Amino acid sequence: MSNQHNFHYTSKIRIFYDEPRFGPGVASLLELVNEYGSINKACTKMNMAYSKAWKILKAAEKDLGFPLLCRVTGGKGGGFSKLTPEGQHLLTNYLQFSKRADKAIEHSFFRHFHDFMPKESFLRNQLALPDDARIISIIGGGGKTSTMYRLAKEYAAIGKKVLITTSTHILVPSPEEVPVLLYYPVSSEQLADTFSRFPIVAVAAKDKEKEGKLSAVPAHFYEKALETADIILCEADGAKMLPIKAPAFHEPAIVPESDYILILAGLSCLHKPLKEVCHRKDLAARLLGVTPSTLITTDILAQLITDSDGLMKNLHDKKEKVRIFLNQADTEEQMTEGNQVALRLTKDGLEHVFVGSLHRDFSL
Repeated sequence: MSNQHNFHYTSKIRIFYDEPRFGPGVASLLELVNEYGSINKACTKMNMAYSKAWKILKAAEKDLGFPLLCRVTGGKGGGFSKLTPEGQHLLTNYLQFSKRADKAIEHSFFRHFHDFMPKESFLRNQLALPDDARIISIIGGGGKTSTMYRLAKEYAAIGKKVLITTSTHILVPSPEEVPVLLYYPVSSEQLADTFSRFPIVAVAAKDKEKEGKLSAVPAHFYEKALETADIILCEADGAKMLPIKAPAFHEPAIVPESDYILILAGLSCLHKPLKEVCHRKDLAARLLGVTPSTLITTDILAQLITDSDGLMKNLHDKKEKVRIFLNQADTEEQMTEGNQVALRLTKDGLEHVFVGSLHRDFSL
């Protein structure tokens, strides 16, 4: 884990025979050979001596019993190097294994070292989301799903059983993000049994129209699920992977029993044309009184959030439940402009606004 608060860990996955023969260094070398078609270029990129690279590769090949690289001679532009089928298969599996192992270590780090981490290390504290929250609906754009997964890990780290779902549509989560996905309908016994083994569980219906996506569970499921789960995190909006959006007449699909509503907006939208960064751009243009080609300013972003037909739609009488995350403050300029937007929002009576970068400040 690496963030601005400097409490972190490191890990390295190596595969051994008698000696470590395959690890991050060899994997990076093979990835670069794939990219450049040249061992020399790969070594230059890694600042590694050519002789050392060959020594490492030959030692690995001897233990593995098959070649990792082959050289193709002739042809236009001369020869080049490439991975053998066995080498490519090994590299692919190593990268997948490392990714899953890293996620498992991340979960363990959260659980075992939670009490040693400063409060600022946790997104839920920055957003003033209490430990005893029961249902949180997440809407807007600019990182909803990643934010939901981050909050799930944080709540799981303090011993909560976390259920992830959607009231609209969501991509099927990877096993690295959510260890278990149950397709609705799910019995209380099945949910309880799953939570006895895993702290984070996703429950959603199969989307009959879109492969690789999940759809909403019935409204009555939430009350039943809370007999087993400690907290439900619900993605209640869609933004087509864009940083901002304007809600349609049927949006957002906030769970009525929500204790808190988390609104996201991505600061990467600033200084870009509305049509390039906004889901439902034409609706947003009418709402804001601009054209789809208008560049997004801090004032326009603040208006999109606070307008009664914008992201605060149907929420002005629930301001105490609203939390706003101005995400993607990945540069100092974006942080400064994000703070300008936050000031506008607080003047509108929105007390809990956090400007930050999920990627920079909270990613693992």
